[in-house]
Amino acid sequence: MRWILPITFILLIACQGSVGSDLFSDLIENPSEASLFPGTFVKDAANEARKQAEQMAQRGVPAWDNLRGVGSRLGYYLTHGGVVPDSESVTVGGRRLARGNEYYIDYAAGSLTFGVTISDTETISVTYRYIPGNDQNRTAAALPGLALDFGETLQTNFNASYILGDKTSANTFDTLVYGTAGEMKLTNNFTVDSVYYISAPHQDEARDVPLPNVQAAASAPKKDHFALHSGSLNMGKLKFTGSIQDIGSDFVGFAGLTNRKGAAALPVGQLEKEKGLKRSQYGIEWTPSKGLGISTGLSSIGDGDATISTRTIAIKTPKLNINSTTRAISDAFTRFDSLAEGDRNAMKQQKGLTRRNTQATYAFSPKTSFSYDSMTATDFATGVARQRMEFTSAKVKAFSTYQRVDSGFARSMDLALPYSKALNAARGTRFSDLGATLNPVK
Repeated sequence: MRWILPITFILLIACQGSVGSDLFSDLIENPSEASLFPGTFVKDAANEARKQAEQMAQRGVPAWDNLRGVGSRLGYYLTHGGVVPDSESVTVGGRRLARGNEYYIDYAAGSLTFGVTISDTETISVTYRYIPGNDQNRTAAALPGLALDFGETLQTNFNASYILGDKTSANTFDTLVYGTAGEMKLTNNFTVDSVYYISAPHQDEARDVPLPNVQAAASAPKKDHFALHSGSLNMGKLKFTGSIQDIGSDFVGFAGLTNRKGAAALPVGQLEKEKGLKRSQYGIEWTPSKGLGISTGLSSIGDGDATISTRTIAIKTPKLNINSTTRAISDAFTRFDSLAEGDRNAMKQQKGLTRRNTQATYAFSPKTSFSYDSMTATDFATGVARQRMEFTSAKVKAFSTYQRVDSGFARSMDLALPYSKALNAARGTRFSDLGATLNPVK
């Protein structure tokens, strides 16, 4: 054993040629690559590890997404943006697709568009790499729109948007919103405006990091619709108007409606409040001659079987004016705070009532006239009625009043009339009053 160290020293001296010198200098100049000195060059090893991590980040972090088809070519987003170019592999039904021919990818946004429709029974599998620093926190994105203009006859826009769910919560449902908005003129007097959109939620089944503390959503949102239609037909003396609003209770694409390219703005905030409600309104107006007109209208606001219905009729002649309005509010209707109507608080007070107001005036001459004012309200079992007639001329003023308040009617204060307190105090009574005043002849 005493000869080992001297012999080793002699060998090292003898190896001062090219090979031995290079080996020895490499060990000294590149200690991180030398395994002969364990534990001696820890700092250099850490720098090397950091360098390797930076190189790995440039190549991207691996990810895998499983996307469900939504019956469209558009609207497929990966969990991450900042995709490394040429790192993706896209398969549908187990068959790998060719980029640029069968699918197109936006690497920055992480969006996919396919050459053919992907049905809702197919699954899209995507493996790829992404750069964490370039990953995007995406919420709603407008997809390319299509505008069609056929002169004054037909103008329409097709728009689509894609809304990403929160990947860190139970809301993992992405939503494709697509539809059309257009105006059609069959003649100069016949116009139809239409807006129709679909929201199609689907769940992103891919997660890079498990989230054990996140519970699944209670129920999956459903595919639903958003429809606004209106039209008018002007035949000169006769005019028809109508409109329909139908917003499905499961429609979740309101954020996408704000991204409609080339389309008129919608009051999205108010429309979102009315989700689940159905509105309809129809009107007819007839003006056979100057100063003579008759109009009638019917409108409805529905929440399932609960409705608010309003009927109006108006007659106008040079001497006669009649206006009548009947409104019935279902006792089961509860969505008053969602409405845009200025008198929604009054409607809320009168829930369960049917109320009719009628006013009429007839002018015999500039100084001689007759007027009629009537109000009735019922709660389908009991009610109140009040009528007043007046005749006024230069020599006499006459009036007649009739009032009836059923004993079981306790809703007089909800009517918000100037004489509501008097009606409430007169429950169970009816009376008539007749009077006249003569003006002395000058």
